[in-house]
Amino acid sequence: MLRAPEPVVLLIADISGYTSYLAGTELDHAQDVLTDLIETVIGRLAPPFTLVAVEGDACFVFAPTPTMSGPQLLDTIDACYFAFRRRLRDVSQATSCQCNACILIPKLDLKFVVHAGQAVRQTVGGRENLAGSDVIAVHRLLKNHVVEQRGLRAYALLTKESVEALGLDCPRLGMLPHTEEYDVGTVEGFVEDLGARWVAEELRAQHHLDDDSAWMRMDRDMAASPPVVWEWITSPRLRPRWQVGVIRVDQSNADGRAGVGTTNHCIHGKDAVIEEVLEWRPFESVTLMSTTQMGPMISTFDLAPTPAGTQVTLYVAGLKSEDSDAIWAVAKGIVAELFGGSLTNLQTQLADAQVSPEPAAPATA
Repeated sequence: MLRAPEPVVLLIADISGYTSYLAGTELDHAQDVLTDLIETVIGRLAPPFTLVAVEGDACFVFAPTPTMSGPQLLDTIDACYFAFRRRLRDVSQATSCQCNACILIPKLDLKFVVHAGQAVRQTVGGRENLAGSDVIAVHRLLKNHVVEQRGLRAYALLTKESVEALGLDCPRLGMLPHTEEYDVGTVEGFVEDLGARWVAEELRAQHHLDDDSAWMRMDRDMAASPPVVWEWITSPRLRPRWQVGVIRVDQSNADGRAGVGTTNHCIHGKDAVIEEVLEWRPFESVTLMSTTQMGPMISTFDLAPTPAGTQVTLYVAGLKSEDSDAIWAVAKGIVAELFGGSLTNLQTQLADAQVSPEPAAPATA
């Protein structure tokens, strides 16, 4: 029985410059480098995507369209690209080998093409594959003119179909319009400069709390993958369903995309807590500065994958002032109760939702 086509988001992450890199290096070392980088890319894409195949120096993944949102797609690309660049840097700095394969590692980069459409799942040789005209289209997009026209080595090319399917406002996000001509017709879309995002990421001041800088730490195991837990922690739509006392979260993004500088107005009855995002590392950590009645407070959520899902580590610290020591001495117990109850609610919601971002009913504490 033939399977029916289904709406999917298709993504290919392709290591740029690998062909020329391979031509001038020792094959055994070059293959080790490629394997290492491919594993890094796969580890950041799946989940929320599912791996279809490793195609030489590229990874082909997909996700059912109803399970993917625009912010989640952009966060996944950021997380993957930043992990790739960190891995390039770490491998290059850690090796003392003087072979060409190791010396030329910094020449490599990463690009993404994203398309949305219909595809049919097929099982061939025990492996699931995808078929359809849109699968062909996303592969053709790898041969494009972004480098020649835009001068970008690291980029994400999103087709108009993927942008519309996920509800992204690309001009507001600062993406550039782009058009490609193929024998099958014109393909319209937008391009994001990932190199510029990496530079901003590297220059950004670090506000991450840890065991040395925080005065409170809580650990919880969640029955969901890091991307799912990330969405629950950061989504203004989902936070009222687990965070104690929060009725509504109104979010303000200057460029239409959540990240560093985003402000959240957390409504608690007649009162509101104002939050500013200080650090934003998709699926890894988020740090918030909160303006509370006790004074400014910083909280960091760290996410680490586990065999059963995700370990969430929450760090909390109050900013010091002339009056803060006395205030926080009284307030620590209240804060611990609120955060502890919230994390317990989050555990319950994720378990009840069967790792789906649509819970059956809100929890209370």
